[in-house]
Amino acid sequence: MGKNSYNRVLANAYLKHILNLINLKKQDLTENNLSDKRIHEIKASIDFGSKLTWLTIIKVLGGSVDDWGYSFGDSINWELLRDGSKFSVKCTINETPFDLTSESKGGILALEKWNDYIISRLYYGSITDLQKDSGAENPDNHIIRDTADSETPM
Repeated sequence: MGKNSYNRVLANAYLKHILNLINLKKQDLTENNLSDKRIHEIKASIDFGSKLTWLTIIKVLGGSVDDWGYSFGDSINWELLRDGSKFSVKCTINETPFDLTSESKGGILALEKWNDYIISRLYYGSITDLQKDSGAENPDNHIIRDTADSETPM
């Protein structure tokens, strides 16, 4: 729980999965392509396997873990909301709205801002380099960037 880069390594796979899933749902809704109902109707439950992984994800999301009690029923829920052509994501932790940024209200954040936030929490680097360098993270060594004119967080 000490170094932020270590926390992001543990949380990375989960956050990347959620990022891809939410954006896939948005794409299908925008294109009115709901043929694969599994994407839109199934509810997923992921068992993190340990309290340490749960606390790491909470910490990477900006939550405080100091007084977090132990429970086998902890949950993080992500819900894609649509209002016409505008999309947002609602985050709840243990059924309580969780504001990821100062711009989110009641756990709801515009999809574009949510994407930026989640992407900023991913791990960019080499785990081998991380182990050698006591927490150093060098994203420029591991990211292939698009041209500056067309670069987006996605």
